[in-house]
Amino acid sequence: MRQNGVLFVVVILLTMTGFTQAEQDKLGVEVDVTWVSKYLWHGFPVFDDQPAFHPSINLDLYDTGFSIKVWGAFGDASRVKTYQEFDYTLAYDCRAFEGADYATDIRFNFIFYDFKEWGIDKHEVGAGFTWPNICPTGIVPGYYFGCMWPRTHYGTGDSYLQGDASGFIHVFSLAYDLTVPGFLPDTDEQVLNLTTDLTYNDGYGARYGGPTADHDWSHTTFGIATDIAIGELTFTPAVYYQISMDKSVNDEDELVTGLSLSHRF
Repeated sequence: MRQNGVLFVVVILLTMTGFTQAEQDKLGVEVDVTWVSKYLWHGFPVFDDQPAFHPSINLDLYDTGFSIKVWGAFGDASRVKTYQEFDYTLAYDCRAFEGADYATDIRFNFIFYDFKEWGIDKHEVGAGFTWPNICPTGIVPGYYFGCMWPRTHYGTGDSYLQGDASGFIHVFSLAYDLTVPGFLPDTDEQVLNLTTDLTYNDGYGARYGGPTADHDWSHTTFGIATDIAIGELTFTPAVYYQISMDKSVNDEDELVTGLSLSHRF
């Protein structure tokens, strides 16, 4: 798994370098490194209470609306054996009804979840919608629909890890950018991104070592994050609190902190 993952990242980096040299003004590249105190995925505690490291590379393909992202999850190998995950995402972003109050930002995505150490992998197709102009107060509502199914081409998979779990998910969200006085030197103002979401899990995914998810409202999350410029880098601290409502997804509430460092070029 590690060798294949490193090889894939090297190929992406080489391709990225070639594209950047050929089309420097058109290819968008973002590199991000994130640390979280707990790895929660749609409410599921993937590494239980262990922290995780999430590196990623996102390629915005020449202003076409298409993008490719490689994202990883790595836990503490000394404390959890199944600590590696690679996700590969192909996405398309567009806007409908430009200029109208009901202008809609739309994102279609296909995600390949790679868990070679578990002997399973999963596929997801989804569509997300946000309405940035619909609320005069600046609140941005959103909705995401996803469908997941497994593909056990590495073998039969481990039934303990619920490799056959599949279903649908519905996520309803609200976001608001709150501007406050700057709290850093030479900063007049700071924007705090406030978010909340509510998820209905329709058999989508499974808790590690637990049952397949019920068909029920699984959890709600409240978050706050802000971007801080450090030269050409962006530092993003964040705090999230999850209220868990379905024990098949998570049997306890969660408080998660995150620290991200990203660079776009």
